[in-house]
Amino acid sequence: MTRDSIAAQAPIRVFLEEGDFDAHTYTMREGAFADEGAARHWLDDRSSPLPQPPEYRGDAAALRTRAALTRSAGASAIPKAGLDAHSTPSAGTAQRPNPGRSM
Repeated sequence: MTRDSIAAQAPIRVFLEEGDFDAHTYTMREGAFADEGAARHWLDDRSSPLPQPPEYRGDAAALRTRAALTRSAGASAIPKAGLDAHSTPSAGTAQRPNPGRSM
């Protein structure tokens, strides 16, 4: 929760991150509230949708969505190593015996 000092309406902002561990993804959403009490009430209850900031409504939302999709279009082409991915150590990382010391 933070205060947006520039926002004329709904200056209290809540950033909510929800993760999907099976898909290795997360979603970050922003909500706007008139005061801190309303934001805390929503955080405690969460039975209603997260209220969008006024500037996200209308054409601005479509522009932001288009910009986000454009920026993330190449992201799926980047290979991602999972926890079960096998890695082979490089030849340069193997330990070599020290010829000066023997046991």
